[in-house]
Amino acid sequence: MEISQYIKIGDLTGFDELAPHTQLDDEPTLPTGQPLSLPSFSLDELESPYIDLGSRLTDDEEDALLKDSTRDFPDWITSFIRRVIQLLENLPEEGPNGTAGGTTEVRVIDAVTNACSQICVHLSEPLYDMVLGMIYEYASTNVRPNAVRAIHQLVECVANADPVKTLARFFPFCAQNIRAELENGASSLRTTSSSAPLPADATLHWSMYS
Repeated sequence: MEISQYIKIGDLTGFDELAPHTQLDDEPTLPTGQPLSLPSFSLDELESPYIDLGSRLTDDEEDALLKDSTRDFPDWITSFIRRVIQLLENLPEEGPNGTAGGTTEVRVIDAVTNACSQICVHLSEPLYDMVLGMIYEYASTNVRPNAVRAIHQLVECVANADPVKTLARFFPFCAQNIRAELENGASSLRTTSSSAPLPADATLHWSMYS
């Protein structure tokens, strides 16, 4: 994740300046006119006192290869977020201190959400919108009492990257759910326990932490 601090993660194949009307699903094309020769070297060059380190590709060829190498970013980001969600939804039940599992689980959650936060901050706008949509879709269609705080940390990742978009997406949903739960008696039973939430209050807690 160290390198993600210095780059913008995005699919460049859809933003070719030479073809402004190119769609995102179009195949990128390398410059034509002469066969493309990929960089290579000979073992004999290692014994030579002088090695020609000059460019073996034109600027257009290097740009085309660089753009083509970014086309896998959307699939990689999608797979990564899905695996993170799968990990969080399979956490053990939260304990008396509000954490899921023991020290190991806490460290794993912190490491994963820190990585997500770093990635979200450096996503291009189309990829950020995609990730925000994935997290919102999961949070708005599931209620996992064992992952309330963990999913809350995941929502924080996208909120830190773009608070305006995140608030606009989550606030109406959460406010509506909280009102509906309170009107239907959620959190109306008194208890002296602060570590054992009632099953009937699960949706309320989920919406409050999301």
